[in-house]
Amino acid sequence: MSKRILITGATDGIGKAFAKYMASKGHHVIIHGRNREKVKDSALEIIKKTKNKKIDTIVADFASLTEVQSMSKSLLGKYNFLDILINNAAVIAPEYIESVDKIELTFQVNYLSPFLLTLNVLPLLKSKQRSQIINIASIAHAETINFNTILDPEFFDSYSAYEISKLCNILFTYKLAKKLQNKKITVNCLHPGVISTKLLHVLWSGGAPVKNAVEAIKNVMIQAEKNFETGKFFAGKSLVLSSAISYDENTQQKIWDFSMNLLKLKGIIPGNF
Repeated sequence: MSKRILITGATDGIGKAFAKYMASKGHHVIIHGRNREKVKDSALEIIKKTKNKKIDTIVADFASLTEVQSMSKSLLGKYNFLDILINNAAVIAPEYIESVDKIELTFQVNYLSPFLLTLNVLPLLKSKQRSQIINIASIAHAETINFNTILDPEFFDSYSAYEISKLCNILFTYKLAKKLQNKKITVNCLHPGVISTKLLHVLWSGGAPVKNAVEAIKNVMIQAEKNFETGKFFAGKSLVLSSAISYDENTQQKIWDFSMNLLKLKGIIPGNF
């Protein structure tokens, strides 16, 4: 059965590879990116290679909460359901950079904007008997978090900022999974492997082929659909444990409240919760 899937950050790397795979299987794929030309070119390339014309595009820069809001409204206005949301868009800022909203870039793009988008489009996911949210996290996530310094430029370190953003992805996954446990929506997170992408090469070299990440995402989809796995962390094809702090319910609530308060300070209220 054909599914409708939204993949963020789908003009490169893992996102693009998975979009191509899903299109090759006849699914309806919505490709997101921040550069209009790259989004258009990626869609045309996928259509040409897969012969699947059910490829839509949407443009929004996750460094702008206003653009994420506009993206959400466009999705809600155009579609009546989503089967799968994959929050894949991510960056590693090599130095302290502020977003349009004056928030540290890595934290906003990797975590806060996906948090906002996910809550906004929940009505589309709730409209299906079974739907999925998959958050691309990392085995390289933080083991501690200080909410007083998380966005302070004085304490910025490129790798630490990435680790913290990925811990936040996991904390959000576990919290949202609990909130949606009676809604037939699974919420899982995934370390897709150390994959050779532009993101990896900001700080490192090497990496495995993107086909490994495609297989890892497929596995999470299957586990969620067949076994209704939710609130879990996968590494590659294995179900594994994340850091101890990620299971702390007080910390899960803290990042939720921190995020909601930050959005409200920016004049934005998510569509749900």
